[in-house]
Amino acid sequence: MKVYYLAHTAKPTASSPHYKTLKAAYVNTWVVSENAKQATLSAAKNIRSCQWEVVSLEQEPIETTLEDCPSPEAESQFLKARQIGIATVFAAAGIDESGKYVSSN
Repeated sequence: MKVYYLAHTAKPTASSPHYKTLKAAYVNTWVVSENAKQATLSAAKNIRSCQWEVVSLEQEPIETTLEDCPSPEAESQFLKARQIGIATVFAAAGIDESGKYVSSN
Protein backbone atom coordinates (compact mmCIF):
# COMPACT_ATOMS: atom_id res chain seq x y z
CA MET A 1 0.00 0.00 0.00
CA LYS A 2 1.12 3.54 -0.78
CA VAL A 3 0.62 6.87 0.95
CA TYR A 4 -1.12 9.50 -1.15
CA TYR A 5 -1.42 13.21 -0.47
CA LEU A 6 -4.39 15.20 -1.75
CA ALA A 7 -6.14 18.47 -0.97
CA HIS A 8 -9.74 19.65 -1.09
CA THR A 9 -11.77 22.70 -0.27
CA ALA A 10 -14.76 21.93 1.90
CA LYS A 11 -17.56 23.68 3.76
CA PRO A 12 -19.21 22.72 7.02
CA THR A 13 -22.57 20.98 6.82
CA ALA A 14 -25.59 22.25 8.75
CA SER A 15 -24.93 19.56 11.37
CA SER A 16 -21.34 20.71 11.90
CA PRO A 17 -20.50 22.72 15.03
CA HIS A 18 -18.56 25.02 12.66
CA TYR A 19 -21.56 25.76 10.41
CA LYS A 20 -22.20 29.26 11.75
CA THR A 21 -18.59 30.22 12.44
CA LEU A 22 -16.57 29.01 9.45
CA LYS A 23 -17.30 29.47 5.76
CA ALA A 24 -14.85 26.92 4.36
CA ALA A 25 -11.56 25.11 4.84
CA TYR A 26 -8.64 23.85 2.89
CA VAL A 27 -8.33 20.15 3.73
CA ASN A 28 -5.02 18.33 3.40
CA THR A 29 -5.18 14.55 3.58
CA TRP A 30 -2.59 11.80 3.65
CA VAL A 31 -4.12 8.37 3.10
CA VAL A 32 -2.81 4.84 2.78
CA SER A 33 -4.43 3.26 -0.25
CA GLU A 34 -3.99 0.78 -3.07
CA ASN A 35 -4.42 3.45 -5.77
CA ALA A 36 -5.19 7.10 -6.41
CA LYS A 37 -8.90 6.54 -7.08
CA GLN A 38 -9.40 4.75 -3.78
CA ALA A 39 -7.37 7.46 -2.00
CA THR A 40 -9.75 10.10 -3.37
CA LEU A 41 -12.80 8.15 -2.22
CA SER A 42 -11.33 7.53 1.25
CA ALA A 43 -10.39 11.18 1.73
CA ALA A 44 -13.86 12.39 0.72
CA LYS A 45 -15.51 9.87 3.04
CA ASN A 46 -13.29 11.04 5.91
CA ILE A 47 -14.16 14.69 5.25
CA ARG A 48 -17.87 13.85 5.26
CA SER A 49 -17.47 11.94 8.53
CA CYS A 50 -16.21 15.20 10.08
CA GLN A 51 -19.49 16.90 9.05
CA TRP A 52 -17.96 18.79 6.13
CA GLU A 53 -18.99 18.75 2.47
CA VAL A 54 -16.35 18.52 -0.26
CA VAL A 55 -16.54 21.55 -2.56
CA SER A 56 -13.65 20.73 -4.87
CA LEU A 57 -10.55 18.64 -5.30
CA GLU A 58 -7.63 21.11 -5.29
CA GLN A 59 -4.75 18.62 -5.54
CA GLU A 60 -5.15 15.30 -7.31
CA PRO A 61 -3.77 12.42 -5.23
CA ILE A 62 -0.03 12.01 -5.57
CA GLU A 63 2.01 9.16 -4.19
CA THR A 64 4.25 10.59 -1.51
CA THR A 65 7.09 9.67 0.81
CA LEU A 66 8.37 11.10 4.07
CA GLU A 67 11.13 12.85 2.12
CA ASP A 68 8.47 14.69 0.06
CA CYS A 69 6.98 16.36 3.14
CA PRO A 70 7.81 20.08 3.14
CA SER A 71 7.41 20.71 6.88
CA PRO A 72 7.48 19.03 10.27
CA GLU A 73 3.65 19.20 10.34
CA ALA A 74 3.43 17.40 7.00
CA GLU A 75 5.91 14.79 8.21
CA SER A 76 3.81 14.27 11.34
CA GLN A 77 0.64 13.79 9.29
CA PHE A 78 2.38 11.43 6.87
CA LEU A 79 3.55 9.27 9.77
CA LYS A 80 0.09 9.37 11.35
CA ALA A 81 -1.42 8.13 8.09
CA ARG A 82 1.12 5.31 7.92
CA GLN A 83 0.14 4.33 11.46
CA ILE A 84 -3.67 4.59 11.34
CA GLY A 85 -4.46 4.77 7.61
CA ILE A 86 -5.47 8.41 7.21
CA ALA A 87 -4.59 11.86 8.54
CA THR A 88 -6.45 15.07 7.77
CA VAL A 89 -5.74 18.72 8.54
CA PHE A 90 -8.42 21.40 8.16
CA ALA A 91 -7.28 25.02 7.70
CA ALA A 92 -10.12 27.56 7.95
CA ALA A 93 -10.61 29.76 4.89
CA GLY A 94 -12.67 32.87 4.17
CA ILE A 95 -14.86 33.42 1.12
CA ASP A 96 -15.25 36.73 -0.71
CA GLU A 97 -18.55 37.91 -2.24
CA SER A 98 -17.78 36.20 -5.54
CA GLY A 99 -17.60 32.86 -3.75
CA LYS A 100 -13.85 32.43 -4.17
CA TYR A 101 -11.69 31.24 -1.30
CA VAL A 102 -9.43 34.15 -0.49
CA SER A 103 -7.74 33.63 2.83
CA SER A 104 -6.85 31.02 5.38
CA ASN A 105 -5.97 31.15 9.05
